[in-house]
Amino acid sequence: MEHNELFEKTPVRKLFFKLAIPSMLSHIAGGITEIFEGIFVGSNLGATALAAVNLVIPIIIISGAVADMIASGSSVHISIELGKKNDEKARGIFTSACIMIFAVSLLVAGLFLFFIDEIISMMGATGELARQTKEYALLFAAMAPLSMSYFAFDDYLRICGKVKYSMVVNIATSLLTAFLLWLLLGKLHLGLWASGLVYNGCSVIGAIASAIPLLSKKLKLYFVKPETDLQLSARIIVSGIPAFTGNVTVSLIILMTNTLLLKISGELAVAALSVYGYIESVLRCAVYGMINGVRPAIGYNYGAHDEKRLERLVRTLFVGTFITSFSCYISARLALRPIVGIFCPQNDTALMDMTFHASMICIVSITISWFSASCGMLFTSLNKPVYATVMSFMRTLVFPAATMYIQAAFWGVDGVWYSFITCEVLSAVLSGIFLFPAVGSVRKEMAS
Repeated sequence: MEHNELFEKTPVRKLFFKLAIPSMLSHIAGGITEIFEGIFVGSNLGATALAAVNLVIPIIIISGAVADMIASGSSVHISIELGKKNDEKARGIFTSACIMIFAVSLLVAGLFLFFIDEIISMMGATGELARQTKEYALLFAAMAPLSMSYFAFDDYLRICGKVKYSMVVNIATSLLTAFLLWLLLGKLHLGLWASGLVYNGCSVIGAIASAIPLLSKKLKLYFVKPETDLQLSARIIVSGIPAFTGNVTVSLIILMTNTLLLKISGELAVAALSVYGYIESVLRCAVYGMINGVRPAIGYNYGAHDEKRLERLVRTLFVGTFITSFSCYISARLALRPIVGIFCPQNDTALMDMTFHASMICIVSITISWFSASCGMLFTSLNKPVYATVMSFMRTLVFPAATMYIQAAFWGVDGVWYSFITCEVLSAVLSGIFLFPAVGSVRKEMAS
């Protein structure tokens, strides 16, 4: 189907499912791959390796933050320009963004390769935990220039309407990753370095596969002369700041949480949080996959000034994310004990008990997070970066840090687990406060 026809003429409900379902499946496949890594690392290598992976996660997030900022910001303006029928300008933005992402990825990877020892020391890891953390992190940094392009290319494919191709690439990459993890860790019993090699190497393969259609000149987006408008470049960066803020602050809060857990409860609590992170990733992937799948259509119809179609898309998104989040919570809650058991060595009852207890509390936050996540994407897609940035900063740093430290002072490690719920409640309230003026501003723009 022609790109314009897909976003402009397809009935809203059909368009929603056509975009949301492939994106959800892609995100869920990626989340399940992360679970496979957690299963094989936890069951074969133990709690120290699990803790090492969890300590590296913020490094990975920070490494990709600037690249994600460019990808997210450019996607907003590409969708809007395509909606305005400014195809050549959209291609110029796309080309410039790809060049910037590659350059920034090289720089960020180099910085982390040089300062990895200082970062690990700052997190408080020592001995074998520090050694495994460095081993895993160095493999990521070595392949980052290509692996970090994977998610940007995936965004651009969905903007072009290649949702099925994107889904196939993502699922195939996830299946390959899962197979290699099973082979190298489950059968050959190699160390944590094998997990890092597989996970990041398969991301490189996914990036290459995603780039192929964008090189063909058969899609709306292909490489042309880069866009050199400095004002537009500044607007792209501003639009991408919410994604950058979210990535950096999430990594900071993970660092802070890991440090606090090491202090008040030890390595076991960090490993328990790592296991919950794997479980949560799949649940959130369903919701975030839906949100990211619909994002290009929202930006396109905003650029086309189709107010009625835009409003129907947004309403459908809120209903869809609400139903999906509660379905995910109920399903996971019913099967939580056996799920936790998959990650933990059978003889490590202490890790299993702590992980189950923590997950029982933290998982409630899934039933609340859908609203602020949907609002955050909406603010970004409608080119309201101030609302999106403030929302991202408060939701991913201020609220979790404040609730975590305050509640930990009263209830110890349980205070950390309950802070997941408190943070999402505060984020939902702030999202509601921002939603009305943002919608009002969009309606005024379309009326003028």
